[in-house]
Amino acid sequence: MSLEIATSPSTAQPDVEFWVSPPRRAIGRALAYMRAHCDRRLPLAEVASIAHMSQFHFSRLFHQIVGLTFQDHLVRLRLRNAERMLRRDPSAPLRRVASQTGFGTLRNLQDHYGRVYGYPPSLGRAKALRDAADRDGEQDPASVEHGAPRRPHREQRIAALPHGAS
Repeated sequence: MSLEIATSPSTAQPDVEFWVSPPRRAIGRALAYMRAHCDRRLPLAEVASIAHMSQFHFSRLFHQIVGLTFQDHLVRLRLRNAERMLRRDPSAPLRRVASQTGFGTLRNLQDHYGRVYGYPPSLGRAKALRDAADRDGEQDPASVEHGAPRRPHREQRIAALPHGAS
């Protein structure tokens, strides 16, 4: 009695698509579409149609496979693109960054950026400018004068809590 093991059609290297379930392949197509088109308005219905699913089924399956809702994933894609834009061109106006990454308005960019990163995009831009200066070997004039290493500014918040004696 011989035992045959099923292999992928390609003998040189297994084809990943061969082993992936159809729902995961559909979500993979949707993710690729979202990455390519996240810089514009992207309704759930449009992306669900790419996966050949109803909006409800797509939304449920997307969350199950990706671990984020469709909207949360889309926002993170757009924020990643905004970060890339700010690293590439730190002097780019934030309104332009917002419109070119699919947020539409500066307010939308600021709200989502603050929710995810905990600070406004203007501080993200300042960080990108510092990183660019560090890459170019430039230093802050105040640091050069005093010979101190340049450190990024960090906002500190202190909370006072009442303390009762035991």
